Amino acid sequence: MAKATIEVSEMDTMFDSYSNAVSPDLMLMCEGNQIEIQFVESALTTKAFDQLLGRNYELTMINVQDNANNIMEEYKYQSTFACHPPQPEIVLSHPAGDGRHYLPDQAILFEATLRNTLPAGE
Repeated sequence: MAKATIEVSEMDTMFDSYSNAVSPDLMLMCEGNQIEIQFVESALTTKAFDQLLGRNYELTMINVQDNANNIMEEYKYQSTFACHPPQPEIVLSHPAGDGRHYLPDQAILFEATLRNTLPAGE
């Protein structure tokens, strides 16, 4: 049986798909040559998926077997859970000043500032 564990930064719990068969922390769904892994939300110490966003994690897969009984070597993967999309703000300015006139063959220069206005922690 395939087994998955996920260790999440700043959380003291190791989430797995096998230590509690009745109520696992992770659900594994296998179809064709693809494995999907889903947290069981109630197993999270925060009880909410959004508290994972921005945290680093390490996924370990062992005992993955195909229909011909070939067993994959242990697989480890490290990444970060995607964060909320930003709230962008764009500020355009005209460094030559508002009174500047341009000829048809001259480039018009602008300065653009893009920043994320989403407060930290949201």
